[in-house]
Amino acid sequence: MLLKLGSRSSALAKIQTHLVAKSLNQKFPDLQIQFHFKESKGDKDLHSPLWKLSGQGIFTKDLQDDLLNNKIDGIVHSWKDLDLSERKGTRVISVLPREDQRDVIFLKKSIDGIFPSKIKILTSSPRREYNIKPFIRSFFPISLSNLPIEFESVRGNIQTRFKKFMESDSNCLLVAKAAIDRILTDHTFANEIDELIEIQNYLRSKINECLFMILPLSQNPCAPAQGALCVETRENDQESILYFESLMDLEAEETAKKERNILQKFGGGCHQKIGVSAIAREFGEIIYLRGETDSGKVLNEITYSNKLPIQFSEEEVWPYLGIKPKKDRIQLSVAIPNNTDLYISKSFSLPATELPHLKNRILWCSGVSTWKELAKRDIWVHGSSDGLGEVEKIQISCLTGRENSFLKLTHDTNQNQVLPTLKTYVVSPPDIPYEMNPKQIKAAFWNSGSEFLYLMEKFPEWKYIIHFCGPGSTYLKIKQYLGEKGKINICPSFQYWKDYYIKN
Repeated sequence: MLLKLGSRSSALAKIQTHLVAKSLNQKFPDLQIQFHFKESKGDKDLHSPLWKLSGQGIFTKDLQDDLLNNKIDGIVHSWKDLDLSERKGTRVISVLPREDQRDVIFLKKSIDGIFPSKIKILTSSPRREYNIKPFIRSFFPISLSNLPIEFESVRGNIQTRFKKFMESDSNCLLVAKAAIDRILTDHTFANEIDELIEIQNYLRSKINECLFMILPLSQNPCAPAQGALCVETRENDQESILYFESLMDLEAEETAKKERNILQKFGGGCHQKIGVSAIAREFGEIIYLRGETDSGKVLNEITYSNKLPIQFSEEEVWPYLGIKPKKDRIQLSVAIPNNTDLYISKSFSLPATELPHLKNRILWCSGVSTWKELAKRDIWVHGSSDGLGEVEKIQISCLTGRENSFLKLTHDTNQNQVLPTLKTYVVSPPDIPYEMNPKQIKAAFWNSGSEFLYLMEKFPEWKYIIHFCGPGSTYLKIKQYLGEKGKINICPSFQYWKDYYIKN
């Protein structure tokens, strides 16, 4: 059997097509695969903004004609490039696990300590423009966060965008992380793609001249199906369909389709200022929706699948009245090893004495609240677990060019920690409001395992209330204490818990 695979002619498109071919040959060693690469209308027109060309199939039309005319048997697509309209005569099949959905922003490193007078960002996406503005105000280091923000459209493949970026007066470039990861991975077929090794070397050298920041999906949801691959084939070609279906990844298919369906409700298209990300985890599915509709409606929603149909009054929950209790923190004098990257559990866990030694470290933090506090201390953060626990994959070796070894800075060093830990501060027990009646408490959201253990000892009857927490080490500690019969309900964030479970 000969299977003819087509795609666009960029290095990234060729990589994606080779990845599909390699996976097919692993399953079907006797299958012969032939490649057909073609430059699309969208590849030739690098000047028109994408949103003006929305719905015209500028990246797909020529290849679809070849497919329907039996010149090829399947087209390998970046699924986010496919318009949302129904297909005529073809069928789209999800293939391979989904890559990282997030965007990454690059900032040129300052020269001799001279910082820019404005933030000028290269991007061609109205979605990215809309969501990055408030993000910069809260998550960039304070010395940068209040600078004027400008945008300039950029088109072309990844290496072309980087070249335009490095040669322009713009100081930021905003792109999909999946594209960077796919290009910079050491592929066994690299020599089969013209100039790929040269492109990889170029990108690595230019990334080394920049700082990078991976944007959390809760604040910057992706374009629908970003990071997902699909193959388009003729709807009546059952033999080819069977081959492509063998590569289907159900999680990638479900999340990508949900995102596309959600955007379609708002009209769809590249002109939309809307990002939507669906992520599936063991504890449930989370959907982040953020942006602005054509009619001006502001969207800022988090949907979580495993929520309970119950609410409580402010007097029935801990933290009492939904307000986090005050705690005193005392920093310890500790020596932090030089050869580790740092995972910051709380802003306070990073001693001020370490700030001069952060230059060559990667800084990751537990969630967006910690990130904001670090930004106020004028610290550049590379990314975050987005409140989903340190079990979240960090996946940055393609950007750093090395394996990363993280040390978690925290006040809590129990054996259930996911990462190696270093205790950098101690924290006092939480203040308990004098007016609180412990017997009225029916539910609690736990921000830390130590707080949970302290209050379990003080109020043993609380063992039988309804417990909530985020995923990660706090969940592991509570689970260990409550035993197999204990019920812990995971929430995406403390704010989500307040919004959904506490009566207004």
